[in-house]
Amino acid sequence: MARSNGYVRCKPWVLKLAEQHDLIIIEDDIFADFEAEPSPRLAAFDGLERVVQIGSFSKPLSASLRCGYIAAKADWIEGLTDLKIATSFAGWRLSAELLLAVLQDGTYRKHVESLRHRLAAAMSRASRVATMRPREAAVPAI
Repeated sequence: MARSNGYVRCKPWVLKLAEQHDLIIIEDDIFADFEAEPSPRLAAFDGLERVVQIGSFSKPLSASLRCGYIAAKADWIEGLTDLKIATSFAGWRLSAELLLAVLQDGTYRKHVESLRHRLAAAMSRASRVATMRPREAAVPAI
């Protein structure tokens, strides 16, 4: 299921296995915003019945902005919220308000689009260098 770039390709058959064995799947999706072409998510196929999806805004914005999200069944949210509150030792309100502002005004979307373009360009350059013969790939001394 894992791809070489670190992402996991969605495999709907995993949902059948989870149902057969009465399992809950945690879909750790913290790098989703870096995908050039978003792939289908188990949570989307499942309708959040057996899948809890976890995402992060820290990766694309700032590691110091410790803010993310959990998408789960409605009847699990209260317990998850209580757990979040019980295990949070730092002030999260400022981070949450900052995140809300950049989500509402479109800044986050524009920033992620820019990151995706820069990442795609860097991956393209790295791919070209990886296919070069050693002499062609050598970096000139400064």
